[in-house]
Amino acid sequence: MSAETPEEFWYHHLSEYQSKEAVDVFPQNLIVTCLSKMSYRDVVVFKGYLNNGDSLVLTYPSTNRVITNFLGVGIGDCDIKADSSIQIYDLDYPHRMTDAFMFSLLTESHAWEIQEYGDLSSY
Repeated sequence: MSAETPEEFWYHHLSEYQSKEAVDVFPQNLIVTCLSKMSYRDVVVFKGYLNNGDSLVLTYPSTNRVITNFLGVGIGDCDIKADSSIQIYDLDYPHRMTDAFMFSLLTESHAWEIQEYGDLSSY
């Protein structure tokens, strides 16, 4: 058993589950009809849906003490495909990431529109 933290595991092993067709261009101008925060420990996970019905997964580390900040984005025509096609985008952001930072990055820098948001992470 390794002494890897959950953040290190996600950062180092997520590429094994990424689609081989991944592109380096960050998705622009998306309309997110519904987005829910599912988990906030170690790695923050959001799941939702786009206006065309595709499933969406967003993830980022809740702390950047061990690894650099990143934003993971997975989009697929069903939940399983979105979960298994997460593309990692390294961020040059030195501070602890927050939901407010992520929403600002998506809406202001990449023209995403998030129509509905909920937080289920405390359940």
